[in-house]
Amino acid sequence: VARELLPRLLSDHDRQGATLFRMAEVEVKLGEPALARGYLEAAARELADRFDLPELERAAALELGLVGRDSFSGSPVHTLLEQSRARLRPLGDLFDARSFVDLPPDVRGRLRASVTLRTLAPGEALVTEGEPSKNVFVVKSGLLGVWLEKPSGGSYLVRCCFPGWLLGESSVLGENARCTATLRAERVSEVWVVPAPAMRAAMDEDLPFGL
Repeated sequence: VARELLPRLLSDHDRQGATLFRMAEVEVKLGEPALARGYLEAAARELADRFDLPELERAAALELGLVGRDSFSGSPVHTLLEQSRARLRPLGDLFDARSFVDLPPDVRGRLRASVTLRTLAPGEALVTEGEPSKNVFVVKSGLLGVWLEKPSGGSYLVRCCFPGWLLGESSVLGENARCTATLRAERVSEVWVVPAPAMRAAMDEDLPFGL
């Protein structure tokens, strides 16, 4: 009965990770460890995207019990857990971000002159879905959630964005661009704001960066 009913709950975006974890638990109890691990890895990916660290650690504990200590290290669930634990380390400088690290000094100097740093309180929106997209953002510290509107009303969390992530690229990829999602601080966060014209100028100057 659980095998029949639980997959129906996957349509609830907010509970997909929890549902997949419960499906894994059911398969463990039914003596199907291979099926359980498949559901567990899917649950871990969903939980990592949302940075639900407590539930991700629960998934890792179940994985450890299934595969044993020798096989746990390097397993997909263990890898996701370690990556999530390390992702919150703040960036010291904008040009530590992977997207900017190879820019030459002269382009860096011109770009830096146009960049501002914005601090967000928990729950504060950086941009709202559907509004004009005018800036590129790089997360310096904290955690930003990507939220999409539901056709039936309300919104749901798609994933979390960590220090070093570049967001708002739609502002430089087309004319009259609109924000494709709402970006909201999940905790106190700092974000570098790069106006789209300054970003386009740097892209024009440095072809590999533009590509």
